[in-house]
Amino acid sequence: MKVCDENKCSGCYACYNVCPKKCILVEDNGDTTKANIDENECIHCNLCKKVCPVYNECTFIYPKNCYEGWIKDDEKRKYSSSGGIASAIMTKFIQNGGFVAACAFIDGEFKFKLTNDIKDIKWFRGSKYVKSKPYDIYNEIKNCLIHNKVLFIGLPCQVSGLFLYLNKKNIDNLFTIDLICHGTPTQALFQSFYYENSDKNIKSHNKISFRKKHNFQVYCDDKPIEYEGVQDAYTIAFLEGLTYSENCYSCKYARIERISDITLGDSWSYLGNDAAKGVSLVLVQTDKGEKLLNDEDIYLHKCDINSAINSNHQLNHPSIMPKQRKYFFENYKSIGFVKTVKKSLPKKYFKQKLKKLMIKIGLYRK
Repeated sequence: MKVCDENKCSGCYACYNVCPKKCILVEDNGDTTKANIDENECIHCNLCKKVCPVYNECTFIYPKNCYEGWIKDDEKRKYSSSGGIASAIMTKFIQNGGFVAACAFIDGEFKFKLTNDIKDIKWFRGSKYVKSKPYDIYNEIKNCLIHNKVLFIGLPCQVSGLFLYLNKKNIDNLFTIDLICHGTPTQALFQSFYYENSDKNIKSHNKISFRKKHNFQVYCDDKPIEYEGVQDAYTIAFLEGLTYSENCYSCKYARIERISDITLGDSWSYLGNDAAKGVSLVLVQTDKGEKLLNDEDIYLHKCDINSAINSNHQLNHPSIMPKQRKYFFENYKSIGFVKTVKKSLPKKYFKQKLKKLMIKIGLYRK
């Protein structure tokens, strides 16, 4: 028995957190996630369906302000994927006595951590192009909110799951940031790629990242799996939308109206000379969101919301499922991740191989 259809499940873990019998297991199938119910333990309380974003809606709000900006500290901006706004907000929030819940790479998995230690912020930095696992974080946040303010940073479907789980209790102490998301491959799929290209246990790494500014590729402890400056097969597939979970292609959060206090992403329409340093796009929906941005360490200026939409299609519609996706998921386990990407996206794949050769012989500057 399933909480919802697996092609609709976002793996938000709200059902996992609310179940009084702890009889729900969220299964990662590579192309989908599925929340399975142990019928022998289920007491049919129906709480899982009451918190599932598939059956329930959160309030969508049109942004009241749209900004471009970055953290003023150039060193912190350097180590952020875009402008470092999230790092600045998290730092100030903890300095003011609050807790932050965000995704980090821990013990071989991308999962959430709740902390009030500023030293942990470095683990939250950077884009994570994989579906993170909230596990018990909603329960932890619920207990923390009784006496503390909490900032939650996650994907829109995860923010929705948290709101539905809390059921409007103690949300005055809750601040939320959602990230502009084009879609996410599952962790099982990422591990298929990883172990095909590495003989190390994934738990041996302190950090796995997917991007350095405008350079997109998988890094393990800051060392690229592919040649530096060359996109690996996982990144090629991700950027072409080939490997997202099935539910991502019908995502109801892919719209300009948002459910969080703040929405963060990249400002791809920014034309300034310092664009290479990284520029954040900031959509503000609520007064609580404006308060989060009241920080002397952040530089912001207003920008045109239509330009933001035009340069981030996920603010207008979900990613479109490529016709090659079916072939990929039917074959990657049998013939290998890299080979299946090569067959699915030959032009993109061989373009990167040519780039690698040109870098090696000095005809292309990284």
